[in-house]
Order: sequence, then structure tokens, then C-alpha cells
Amino acid sequence: MEKLTIKIEGMSCGGCEKTIESVLVKVNGIASVKADHVSKTATLEYQNEAPSQELLNTLISRVGFKLID
Repeated sequence: MEKLTIKIEGMSCGGCEKTIESVLVKVNGIASVKADHVSKTATLEYQNEAPSQELLNTLISRVGFKLID
């Protein structure tokens, strides 16, 4: 398993964390997601190839958050 940590703008509570986790864990190849609104990050564990920034940005924006480069 490989890990990738991304920064996400707009998370402010546990509900925000759950929303991010539920959207990203559906991506093929991602085994788990742990979001943290305090550090404004999400850590993804994935197999094989990391999901693209474009895909992550699209999914995160659909639920009202923003991926920080």
C-alpha cells in the first residue's frame, strides 16, 4: 500500500471529514481514506497507481470543498 496526503480547503467538522472520506473511498484502487478537518488534510491509502490530481479535484469540488495544490 502506498500513501498520499492531500490538503483540502473548507473542512470544518467531523461531517465534512465523513463526506470527503465517503467520496474518495469509492475511487477504484483507493483502499482507505482518513480526513482531518483540523489539519485540513486527507490521507489516502491506494494500490498500484496514485489517483490523478484532476480526478481528486473533480470529486472534492463536487461535494463543496477545494483541493489545495
